[in-house]
Amino acid sequence: MKAWHWIAAALLLPGGALAAPVTLLPLYSGDIGVLLTVQGTVDGRPLRWLIDSGSTHNLLGATTSAPATQPAAGATLNSAAGRLRGVQVLLPDLRIGAGRFGDQTALQLDLAPLLGPLATQVDGVLGLPFLQGRRLQVDLQQRLIDVDAAAPPDAGALPLERVQSLPVIRVDIDGTPTRLLFDTGSAGGIVRLQRRGTAMAVALATRVDIAGTTRRQVPVADLPGTALSRALPSAVAGTLGMAALDGCRFTLDLQADRLWLHGCAGDSLRGGFGLQWTAQQGRLRLAYVLPGSPAERAGFEAGDEVLKLDGKAVSELDADRVLHDAAQLTIEVRRGGRSVAATLNRAYFLPPLPAR
Repeated sequence: MKAWHWIAAALLLPGGALAAPVTLLPLYSGDIGVLLTVQGTVDGRPLRWLIDSGSTHNLLGATTSAPATQPAAGATLNSAAGRLRGVQVLLPDLRIGAGRFGDQTALQLDLAPLLGPLATQVDGVLGLPFLQGRRLQVDLQQRLIDVDAAAPPDAGALPLERVQSLPVIRVDIDGTPTRLLFDTGSAGGIVRLQRRGTAMAVALATRVDIAGTTRRQVPVADLPGTALSRALPSAVAGTLGMAALDGCRFTLDLQADRLWLHGCAGDSLRGGFGLQWTAQQGRLRLAYVLPGSPAERAGFEAGDEVLKLDGKAVSELDADRVLHDAAQLTIEVRRGGRSVAATLNRAYFLPPLPAR
């Protein structure tokens, strides 16, 4: 908590609660990907929320009961998964920690197209309707989050633009100025949209400068025309997700439209193992193995059934955490009736980002 000493002064929130950090419940996706979730209640019911500055709606999973707005109304969400239809519902007496945030509305729909397998681990998404006018402070070192933090000193603030209400920042990627959506709901690094391209490529940027802080060895995915390119305004080149800030502390101020980076555990991202898995009928299987990665060099293949990590059988949720946190990982898989095991070390195996 020492790093947060300058927010210790009491701040009166709407509804009369005092601001205080609450425990961040990170959800991991791949070697370095992370999503920001918190536990809260709605009308006394415990619900887990994804905090998403890139969502133009609050969202509620289709299986969670909630009263419809009156008169009942439908709405359409333009998302990276395409156009999704839902029904407007109420979120009465929303609370997170000591904070009481009154009544909110949300679009109720199936979260799976948006979040994939992680949709089973959250109940809803708190997007810009909730975050607007708030100051979100996130500590990915101590795993704390404050949705109504005190303002940091002005020094070092990076101005945010608003493009169709979305928070957009200017960063330098290997010296090239780029406008990106600051997206706390994206687990990845940097995604650049190739609206006229046809091929996907993933590479490492040597240097990314964000709000006066340099991040090195940042994965950049160049994606061809997708639903994401239709969901984002043409003035925005792509998104900056939480993997790019893994191990950092930052404040996203949606009152005054500013961003601060207060420091990171290191200036370089940690590389990876080059694999990702999926759960099928209660079993973990490798979903893909990246070319040139430690996993490929060790002989692992997509479709291998994961038996043990570091000698222990683990659930999908535990496996994601282990994959994210480990510097070295021993994996035992089953393939064709036999087991195969190898120890992997994190490495920077992606090619350097080509000059543009």
